[in-house]
Amino acid sequence: MNTPLDYEILKQGNKYKDKTVITNKFTWIYCAVPISKKFDAKIKIEILDELYLPFGNGKEKETEFQKKEDPFLKALEDESLVLTGYKKNNPKNGRVAQWYASGRIRVWDDAMNFNFNTNSYQAGAGFVPVPQCHVRANRWFTTKWTLTDDFGNFVIDHGWGNGDEVNYSIKWERADFDIRSGNYGQAYYNGPKILYSWNLDIQENATPDNYMYAHVHRAANIYYYRNTYGVNSPPTNTFLNDRMHLGTNIGEGRSHYFTFNSGWQAAEVRLIFSLTNDNSLSIFATTIHELTHAAHWAIGMSTATYCANSGQAGRLAESWAQMVGWFITKQVYLPAGLNPAGLNFTQFDQDAIQDRTLANMAVVSTCFSNGAWYTPLFIDLVDNYNQNTWSSNFPVDNANGYTLQQLQSFLNARPTNWYMYRDHLQNNSSNPTEAAAVQLFSDYD
Repeated sequence: MNTPLDYEILKQGNKYKDKTVITNKFTWIYCAVPISKKFDAKIKIEILDELYLPFGNGKEKETEFQKKEDPFLKALEDESLVLTGYKKNNPKNGRVAQWYASGRIRVWDDAMNFNFNTNSYQAGAGFVPVPQCHVRANRWFTTKWTLTDDFGNFVIDHGWGNGDEVNYSIKWERADFDIRSGNYGQAYYNGPKILYSWNLDIQENATPDNYMYAHVHRAANIYYYRNTYGVNSPPTNTFLNDRMHLGTNIGEGRSHYFTFNSGWQAAEVRLIFSLTNDNSLSIFATTIHELTHAAHWAIGMSTATYCANSGQAGRLAESWAQMVGWFITKQVYLPAGLNPAGLNFTQFDQDAIQDRTLANMAVVSTCFSNGAWYTPLFIDLVDNYNQNTWSSNFPVDNANGYTLQQLQSFLNARPTNWYMYRDHLQNNSSNPTEAAAVQLFSDYD
Protein backbone atom coordinates (compact mmCIF):
# COMPACT_ATOMS: atom_id res chain seq x y z
CA MET A 1 0.00 0.00 0.00
CA ASN A 2 1.14 3.57 -0.52
CA THR A 3 -0.38 4.67 2.81
CA PRO A 4 1.10 3.88 6.25
CA LEU A 5 -0.45 0.78 7.79
CA ASP A 6 -0.10 2.05 11.35
CA TYR A 7 -1.74 5.47 10.77
CA GLU A 8 -5.36 6.43 10.38
CA ILE A 9 -6.15 8.25 7.12
CA LEU A 10 -8.44 11.10 8.10
CA LYS A 11 -9.12 12.60 4.67
CA GLN A 12 -10.49 10.58 1.77
CA GLY A 13 -8.79 10.79 -1.61
CA ASN A 14 -6.71 8.88 -4.12
CA LYS A 15 -3.12 9.91 -3.32
CA TYR A 16 -0.81 9.94 -0.32
CA LYS A 17 2.64 11.56 -0.31
CA ASP A 18 5.01 11.25 2.64
CA LYS A 19 6.08 14.82 3.43
CA THR A 20 9.58 13.64 4.34
CA VAL A 21 10.13 12.54 0.73
CA ILE A 22 11.05 15.82 -0.90
CA THR A 23 13.46 15.12 -3.76
CA ASN A 24 11.71 12.09 -5.25
CA LYS A 25 8.32 11.84 -6.98
CA PHE A 26 7.83 8.39 -5.44
CA THR A 27 6.62 7.88 -1.90
CA TRP A 28 7.18 5.03 0.53
CA ILE A 29 5.31 1.76 -0.03
CA TYR A 30 4.09 -0.04 3.10
CA CYS A 31 3.56 -3.77 3.48
CA ALA A 32 3.53 -6.60 5.99
CA VAL A 33 5.71 -9.47 4.72
CA PRO A 34 6.90 -12.82 6.11
CA ILE A 35 9.95 -12.48 8.31
CA SER A 36 11.93 -14.60 5.84
CA LYS A 37 11.20 -12.26 2.91
CA LYS A 38 14.34 -11.24 0.97
CA PHE A 39 14.36 -7.93 -0.92
CA ASP A 40 16.53 -6.92 -3.85
CA ALA A 41 19.63 -5.12 -2.56
CA LYS A 42 18.81 -2.13 -4.77
CA ILE A 43 15.57 -1.49 -2.90
CA LYS A 44 15.82 0.80 0.11
CA ILE A 45 13.85 -0.74 2.98
CA GLU A 46 13.15 0.12 6.59
CA ILE A 47 11.70 -2.35 9.10
CA LEU A 48 9.20 -0.40 11.18
CA ASP A 49 8.38 -3.21 13.61
CA GLU A 50 7.99 -6.95 13.92
CA LEU A 51 4.42 -8.22 13.88
CA TYR A 52 2.38 -11.18 14.88
CA LEU A 53 -0.77 -11.23 12.77
CA PRO A 54 -3.23 -13.85 14.02
CA PHE A 55 -5.17 -13.74 10.74
CA GLY A 56 -2.27 -13.08 8.39
CA ASN A 57 -2.16 -10.03 6.16
CA GLY A 58 -5.40 -10.90 4.40
CA LYS A 59 -3.90 -12.46 1.29
CA GLU A 60 -3.59 -16.03 2.54
CA LYS A 61 -6.50 -18.41 3.02
CA GLU A 62 -7.45 -18.82 6.65
CA THR A 63 -6.09 -22.01 8.21
CA GLU A 64 -8.16 -24.53 10.14
CA PHE A 65 -6.46 -23.28 13.33
CA GLN A 66 -7.50 -19.69 12.58
CA LYS A 67 -11.09 -20.75 11.93
CA LYS A 68 -11.27 -22.92 15.06
CA GLU A 69 -9.64 -20.37 17.37
CA ASP A 70 -11.31 -17.31 15.82
CA PRO A 71 -12.76 -15.90 19.07
CA PHE A 72 -9.48 -16.35 20.97
CA LEU A 73 -7.37 -14.80 18.20
CA LYS A 74 -9.71 -11.82 17.87
CA ALA A 75 -9.55 -11.27 21.65
CA LEU A 76 -5.74 -11.52 21.51
CA GLU A 77 -5.58 -8.95 18.72
CA ASP A 78 -7.99 -6.61 20.54
CA GLU A 79 -6.01 -6.79 23.78
CA SER A 80 -2.77 -6.09 21.93
CA LEU A 81 -4.30 -2.97 20.42
CA VAL A 82 -5.57 -1.82 23.84
CA LEU A 83 -2.10 -2.30 25.36
CA THR A 84 -0.60 -0.10 22.64
CA GLY A 85 -3.08 2.73 23.20
CA TYR A 86 -5.80 1.93 20.69
CA LYS A 87 -9.28 2.61 22.01
CA LYS A 88 -11.92 0.14 20.88
CA ASN A 89 -15.33 1.47 19.81
CA ASN A 90 -18.56 0.57 21.51
CA PRO A 91 -20.20 -2.51 19.97
CA LYS A 92 -22.16 -1.85 16.79
CA ASN A 93 -24.87 -4.21 17.96
CA GLY A 94 -24.69 -5.87 21.33
CA ARG A 95 -26.47 -8.96 20.06
CA VAL A 96 -23.92 -9.93 17.38
CA ALA A 97 -20.31 -11.04 17.69
CA GLN A 98 -19.10 -9.74 14.34
CA TRP A 99 -20.11 -7.82 11.22
CA TYR A 100 -19.30 -7.94 7.51
CA ALA A 101 -18.05 -5.04 5.40
CA SER A 102 -20.40 -4.41 2.47
CA GLY A 103 -21.78 -1.70 0.25
CA ARG A 104 -22.22 -0.46 -3.33
CA ILE A 105 -19.99 1.41 -5.80
CA ARG A 106 -21.49 3.63 -8.52
CA VAL A 107 -20.23 6.36 -10.85
CA TRP A 108 -22.03 9.20 -12.60
CA ASP A 109 -22.57 8.67 -16.34
CA ASP A 110 -23.44 11.46 -18.76
CA ALA A 111 -25.38 9.32 -21.21
CA MET A 112 -27.30 6.64 -19.30
CA ASN A 113 -28.26 5.50 -15.84
CA PHE A 114 -29.12 2.24 -14.10
CA ASN A 115 -32.59 1.68 -12.70
CA PHE A 116 -32.01 -0.33 -9.53
CA ASN A 117 -35.72 -1.17 -9.30
CA THR A 118 -35.83 -2.91 -12.68
CA ASN A 119 -32.10 -3.80 -12.79
CA SER A 120 -31.76 -2.29 -16.25
CA TYR A 121 -29.96 0.57 -17.99
CA GLN A 122 -31.94 3.44 -19.48
CA ALA A 123 -31.38 6.72 -21.30
CA GLY A 124 -30.52 9.87 -19.37
CA ALA A 125 -27.63 10.92 -17.16
CA GLY A 126 -27.34 9.27 -13.77
CA PHE A 127 -25.43 6.71 -11.74
CA VAL A 128 -24.32 3.35 -13.14
CA PRO A 129 -22.71 0.42 -11.27
CA VAL A 130 -18.95 -0.12 -11.28
CA PRO A 131 -18.84 -3.92 -11.73
CA GLN A 132 -15.94 -6.23 -10.77
CA CYS A 133 -14.33 -3.41 -8.81
CA HIS A 134 -11.61 -4.37 -6.29
CA VAL A 135 -12.93 -3.14 -2.91
CA ARG A 136 -10.92 -3.57 0.28
CA ALA A 137 -11.55 -3.35 4.00
CA ASN A 138 -8.54 -2.81 6.21
CA ARG A 139 -8.01 -2.84 9.96
CA TRP A 140 -4.45 -2.10 10.89
CA PHE A 141 -2.31 -4.76 9.25
CA THR A 142 -5.09 -7.01 7.97
CA THR A 143 -6.74 -6.31 4.62
CA LYS A 144 -9.58 -8.30 3.07
CA TRP A 145 -11.04 -7.69 -0.37
CA THR A 146 -13.63 -8.74 -2.91
CA LEU A 147 -15.00 -7.73 -6.31
CA THR A 148 -18.30 -5.94 -6.76
CA ASP A 149 -21.02 -7.78 -8.65
CA ASP A 150 -22.68 -6.60 -11.88
CA PHE A 151 -24.81 -4.15 -9.88
CA GLY A 152 -21.85 -2.65 -7.99
CA ASN A 153 -22.73 -4.44 -4.73
CA PHE A 154 -20.17 -6.17 -2.53
CA VAL A 155 -19.86 -8.16 0.68
CA ILE A 156 -16.38 -9.00 1.98
CA ASP A 157 -16.36 -12.52 3.40
CA HIS A 158 -14.62 -11.80 6.69
CA GLY A 159 -16.13 -11.23 10.09
CA TRP A 160 -14.86 -8.09 11.82
CA GLY A 161 -15.20 -7.82 15.57
CA ASN A 162 -18.25 -6.05 16.96
CA GLY A 163 -17.20 -2.42 17.32
CA ASP A 164 -14.21 -2.71 14.95
CA GLU A 165 -14.12 0.06 12.36
CA VAL A 166 -12.53 -0.67 8.98
CA ASN A 167 -10.89 1.56 6.39
CA TYR A 168 -12.59 1.07 3.04
CA SER A 169 -10.72 1.63 -0.22
CA ILE A 170 -10.72 0.76 -3.91
CA LYS A 171 -7.63 -0.53 -5.65
CA TRP A 172 -8.20 0.06 -9.33
CA GLU A 173 -6.94 -3.22 -10.72
CA ARG A 174 -7.95 -6.65 -12.00
CA ALA A 175 -5.84 -9.73 -12.65
CA ASP A 176 -4.94 -8.60 -16.19
CA PHE A 177 -4.76 -4.81 -15.89
CA ASP A 178 -4.22 -2.03 -13.41
CA ILE A 179 -4.94 1.69 -13.54
CA ARG A 180 -2.18 4.07 -12.60
CA SER A 181 -2.32 7.57 -11.26
CA GLY A 182 -0.11 9.08 -13.94
CA ASN A 183 2.61 6.88 -15.39
CA TYR A 184 3.75 4.88 -12.37
CA GLY A 185 1.75 4.98 -9.14
CA GLN A 186 -1.14 2.59 -8.52
CA ALA A 187 -4.52 4.35 -8.54
CA TYR A 188 -6.64 4.12 -5.36
CA TYR A 189 -9.75 5.56 -3.83
CA ASN A 190 -9.07 5.89 -0.12
CA GLY A 191 -12.46 5.74 1.55
CA PRO A 192 -13.75 6.30 5.08
CA LYS A 193 -13.04 4.53 8.34
CA ILE A 194 -16.48 3.42 9.47
CA LEU A 195 -18.42 0.73 11.30
CA TYR A 196 -21.06 0.11 8.65
CA SER A 197 -21.67 -0.36 4.92
CA TRP A 198 -19.93 1.88 2.38
CA ASN A 199 -22.19 3.17 -0.40
CA LEU A 200 -20.05 5.28 -2.70
CA ASP A 201 -21.29 7.48 -5.54
CA ILE A 202 -18.33 8.78 -7.55
CA GLN A 203 -18.88 12.16 -9.20
CA GLU A 204 -16.61 14.26 -11.38
CA ASN A 205 -16.87 17.45 -9.33
CA ALA A 206 -16.02 15.67 -6.05
CA THR A 207 -13.16 13.42 -7.18
CA PRO A 208 -12.28 13.93 -10.86
CA ASP A 209 -9.40 11.42 -10.79
CA ASN A 210 -11.58 8.59 -9.53
CA TYR A 211 -14.34 9.59 -11.95
CA MET A 212 -11.83 8.85 -14.71
CA TYR A 213 -10.55 5.66 -13.06
CA ALA A 214 -14.09 4.29 -12.68
CA HIS A 215 -14.97 4.77 -16.36
CA VAL A 216 -11.57 3.47 -17.52
CA HIS A 217 -12.19 0.43 -15.31
CA ARG A 218 -15.68 -0.10 -16.78
CA ALA A 219 -14.27 -0.12 -20.32
CA ALA A 220 -11.25 -2.31 -19.59
CA ASN A 221 -13.32 -4.74 -17.55
CA ILE A 222 -15.79 -5.23 -20.42
CA TYR A 223 -13.06 -5.58 -23.05
CA TYR A 224 -11.10 -8.13 -21.00
CA TYR A 225 -13.84 -10.15 -19.35
CA ARG A 226 -17.14 -9.48 -21.15
CA ASN A 227 -15.90 -9.43 -24.75
CA THR A 228 -18.63 -11.07 -26.83
CA TYR A 229 -18.09 -8.88 -29.89
CA GLY A 230 -15.94 -11.16 -32.03
CA VAL A 231 -12.69 -9.21 -31.60
CA ASN A 232 -9.47 -10.20 -29.84
CA SER A 233 -9.15 -9.14 -26.21
CA PRO A 234 -5.99 -7.30 -25.09
CA PRO A 235 -3.00 -9.32 -23.80
CA THR A 236 -3.54 -11.02 -20.43
CA ASN A 237 -1.25 -11.38 -17.42
CA THR A 238 0.88 -14.47 -18.07
CA PHE A 239 4.34 -15.79 -17.29
CA LEU A 240 5.68 -13.88 -20.29
CA ASN A 241 3.51 -10.76 -20.00
CA ASP A 242 2.88 -8.53 -17.00
CA ARG A 243 -0.58 -7.11 -16.48
CA MET A 244 -1.46 -4.16 -18.72
CA HIS A 245 -0.77 -0.77 -17.12
CA LEU A 246 -3.22 2.02 -17.93
CA GLY A 247 -1.68 5.36 -17.02
CA THR A 248 -4.48 7.89 -16.54
CA ASN A 249 -4.06 11.67 -16.39
CA ILE A 250 -6.10 14.84 -16.36
CA GLY A 251 -4.52 17.24 -18.82
CA GLU A 252 -4.04 18.15 -22.45
CA GLY A 253 -2.61 15.89 -25.11
CA ARG A 254 -3.43 12.72 -26.97
CA SER A 255 -3.89 9.29 -25.50
CA HIS A 256 -1.55 6.67 -26.96
CA TYR A 257 -0.16 3.15 -26.72
CA PHE A 258 3.63 2.67 -26.63
CA THR A 259 5.01 -0.81 -25.97
CA PHE A 260 8.51 0.45 -25.21
CA ASN A 261 7.22 2.24 -22.09
CA SER A 262 7.26 -1.14 -20.37
CA GLY A 263 11.06 -1.16 -20.66
CA TRP A 264 11.22 1.23 -17.69
CA GLN A 265 8.06 -0.05 -15.97
CA ALA A 266 5.98 2.87 -17.24
CA ALA A 267 2.39 2.49 -18.39
CA GLU A 268 2.07 1.16 -21.95
CA VAL A 269 -1.33 2.78 -22.35
CA ARG A 270 -1.43 6.51 -21.62
CA LEU A 271 -4.92 7.95 -21.26
CA ILE A 272 -5.09 11.73 -21.13
CA PHE A 273 -8.43 13.43 -20.60
CA SER A 274 -9.52 17.03 -20.44
CA LEU A 275 -12.59 16.84 -18.26
CA THR A 276 -13.80 20.08 -19.79
CA ASN A 277 -14.21 18.26 -23.11
CA ASP A 278 -14.21 14.53 -22.28
CA ASN A 279 -17.36 13.06 -20.81
CA SER A 280 -17.93 9.51 -19.57
CA LEU A 281 -18.72 8.29 -23.08
CA SER A 282 -15.46 9.56 -24.57
CA ILE A 283 -13.42 8.21 -21.62
CA PHE A 284 -14.99 4.79 -22.22
CA ALA A 285 -14.47 4.85 -26.00
CA THR A 286 -10.88 6.12 -25.79
CA THR A 287 -9.96 3.35 -23.34
CA ILE A 288 -11.33 0.72 -25.75
CA HIS A 289 -9.48 2.39 -28.65
CA GLU A 290 -6.08 2.25 -26.94
CA LEU A 291 -6.58 -1.30 -25.67
CA THR A 292 -7.42 -2.30 -29.24
CA HIS A 293 -3.91 -1.24 -30.19
CA ALA A 294 -2.56 -3.57 -27.50
CA ALA A 295 -4.62 -6.45 -28.93
CA HIS A 296 -3.37 -5.58 -32.45
CA TRP A 297 0.27 -5.43 -31.36
CA ALA A 298 -0.15 -8.87 -29.78
CA ILE A 299 -0.72 -10.40 -33.24
CA GLY A 300 2.24 -8.82 -34.99
CA MET A 301 1.84 -5.06 -35.36
CA SER A 302 4.74 -3.05 -33.92
CA THR A 303 5.64 0.58 -33.35
CA ALA A 304 8.38 0.35 -35.99
CA THR A 305 5.93 -1.03 -38.56
CA TYR A 306 3.30 1.52 -37.51
CA CYS A 307 5.63 4.38 -38.42
CA ALA A 308 6.93 2.78 -41.64
CA ASN A 309 5.25 1.85 -44.96
CA SER A 310 4.45 5.48 -45.80
CA GLY A 311 1.74 5.45 -43.16
CA GLN A 312 -0.06 2.40 -44.55
CA ALA A 313 0.40 0.43 -41.32
CA GLY A 314 -0.51 3.41 -39.16
CA ARG A 315 -3.69 4.02 -41.15
CA LEU A 316 -4.60 0.34 -40.75
CA ALA A 317 -3.97 0.39 -36.98
CA GLU A 318 -5.84 3.62 -36.23
CA SER A 319 -8.82 2.82 -38.46
CA TRP A 320 -9.18 -0.61 -36.82
CA ALA A 321 -8.95 0.86 -33.30
CA GLN A 322 -11.51 3.50 -34.27
CA MET A 323 -13.89 0.77 -35.39
CA VAL A 324 -13.58 -1.38 -32.26
CA GLY A 325 -13.81 1.60 -29.92
CA TRP A 326 -16.93 2.82 -31.70
CA PHE A 327 -18.62 -0.58 -31.96
CA ILE A 328 -18.14 -1.73 -28.34
CA THR A 329 -19.10 1.68 -26.97
CA LYS A 330 -22.28 1.73 -29.06
CA GLN A 331 -23.25 -1.74 -27.89
CA VAL A 332 -22.68 -0.91 -24.21
CA TYR A 333 -24.53 2.39 -24.54
CA LEU A 334 -27.48 1.11 -26.60
CA PRO A 335 -29.87 1.93 -23.70
CA ALA A 336 -28.85 5.57 -24.11
CA GLY A 337 -30.28 5.54 -27.64
CA LEU A 338 -26.94 5.80 -29.44
CA ASN A 339 -27.42 4.23 -32.89
CA PRO A 340 -29.51 1.24 -31.87
CA ALA A 341 -29.42 -2.18 -33.51
CA GLY A 342 -29.01 -2.08 -37.28
CA LEU A 343 -26.12 0.37 -37.13
CA ASN A 344 -27.87 2.78 -39.48
CA PHE A 345 -26.94 6.45 -39.36
CA THR A 346 -29.51 9.20 -39.68
CA GLN A 347 -27.01 11.99 -39.07
CA PHE A 348 -23.28 12.50 -38.76
CA ASP A 349 -21.85 10.53 -35.89
CA GLN A 350 -18.53 11.94 -34.71
CA ASP A 351 -17.60 8.79 -32.82
CA ALA A 352 -17.90 6.91 -36.11
CA ILE A 353 -16.04 9.79 -37.84
CA GLN A 354 -18.62 9.84 -40.62
CA ASP A 355 -17.84 13.55 -40.98
CA ARG A 356 -14.34 12.92 -42.40
CA THR A 357 -14.08 14.31 -45.94
CA LEU A 358 -11.85 12.94 -48.67
CA ALA A 359 -9.69 16.04 -48.24
CA ASN A 360 -9.31 15.34 -44.49
CA MET A 361 -7.91 11.91 -45.24
CA ALA A 362 -5.58 13.08 -48.03
CA VAL A 363 -3.45 15.20 -45.68
CA VAL A 364 0.17 14.04 -45.54
CA SER A 365 0.74 12.51 -42.09
CA THR A 366 3.62 11.20 -40.03
CA CYS A 367 3.95 8.96 -37.00
CA PHE A 368 3.68 12.00 -34.72
CA SER A 369 1.10 13.98 -36.69
CA ASN A 370 -1.28 11.36 -37.96
CA GLY A 371 -4.80 12.76 -37.95
CA ALA A 372 -5.44 11.54 -41.51
CA TRP A 373 -4.83 7.95 -40.42
CA TYR A 374 -8.08 7.92 -38.43
CA THR A 375 -10.53 6.80 -41.11
CA PRO A 376 -14.01 5.26 -40.88
CA LEU A 377 -13.06 2.46 -43.29
CA PHE A 378 -13.91 -0.51 -41.04
CA ILE A 379 -17.03 1.20 -39.74
CA ASP A 380 -18.12 1.73 -43.36
CA LEU A 381 -17.67 -1.98 -44.07
CA VAL A 382 -20.20 -2.78 -41.34
CA ASP A 383 -22.75 0.04 -41.40
CA ASN A 384 -25.54 0.77 -43.88
CA TYR A 385 -24.89 4.48 -44.21
CA ASN A 386 -23.47 6.27 -47.27
CA GLN A 387 -21.89 9.60 -46.32
CA ASN A 388 -21.82 10.68 -49.96
CA THR A 389 -25.57 11.33 -49.83
CA TRP A 390 -24.72 14.44 -47.84
CA SER A 391 -22.07 15.81 -50.18
CA SER A 392 -19.66 14.77 -52.91
CA ASN A 393 -16.88 15.78 -50.52
CA PHE A 394 -17.44 12.48 -48.76
CA PRO A 395 -16.56 9.00 -49.99
CA VAL A 396 -19.10 6.85 -51.77
CA ASP A 397 -19.81 4.18 -49.16
CA ASN A 398 -21.85 1.42 -50.77
CA ALA A 399 -20.10 -1.29 -48.75
CA ASN A 400 -21.93 -3.01 -45.93
CA GLY A 401 -22.68 -6.35 -44.34
CA TYR A 402 -19.22 -7.32 -43.08
CA THR A 403 -19.08 -8.55 -39.49
CA LEU A 404 -16.56 -7.80 -36.79
CA GLN A 405 -15.67 -11.51 -36.69
CA GLN A 406 -14.82 -11.43 -40.41
CA LEU A 407 -12.77 -8.26 -40.16
CA GLN A 408 -10.89 -9.57 -37.12
CA SER A 409 -10.12 -12.85 -38.91
CA PHE A 410 -8.57 -10.88 -41.79
CA LEU A 411 -6.48 -8.92 -39.28
CA ASN A 412 -5.37 -12.17 -37.62
CA ALA A 413 -3.67 -13.06 -40.92
CA ARG A 414 -1.20 -10.32 -39.87
CA PRO A 415 -1.28 -7.90 -42.78
CA THR A 416 1.19 -5.14 -42.00
CA ASN A 417 -0.22 -2.42 -44.20
CA TRP A 418 -3.39 -1.00 -45.71
CA TYR A 419 -3.26 -2.76 -49.07
CA MET A 420 -2.19 -6.13 -47.69
CA TYR A 421 -5.38 -6.08 -45.64
CA ARG A 422 -7.41 -5.08 -48.71
CA ASP A 423 -5.97 -7.97 -50.73
CA HIS A 424 -6.70 -10.45 -47.95
CA LEU A 425 -10.28 -9.22 -47.67
CA GLN A 426 -10.72 -9.45 -51.45
CA ASN A 427 -9.35 -13.00 -51.59
CA ASN A 428 -11.20 -14.37 -48.56
CA SER A 429 -14.72 -12.96 -48.59
CA SER A 430 -17.78 -13.28 -50.79
CA ASN A 431 -19.62 -10.14 -49.76
CA PRO A 432 -21.83 -8.77 -52.61
CA THR A 433 -20.53 -5.24 -51.88
CA GLU A 434 -16.89 -6.31 -52.13
CA ALA A 435 -16.10 -4.02 -55.11
CA ALA A 436 -17.35 -1.01 -53.14
CA ALA A 437 -15.29 -2.12 -50.14
CA VAL A 438 -12.13 -2.39 -52.23
CA GLN A 439 -12.75 1.10 -53.64
CA LEU A 440 -12.90 2.56 -50.13
CA PHE A 441 -9.31 1.51 -49.47
CA SER A 442 -8.20 3.71 -52.38
CA ASP A 443 -10.51 6.57 -51.40
CA TYR A 444 -9.10 6.68 -47.88
CA ASP A 445 -5.45 6.49 -48.88
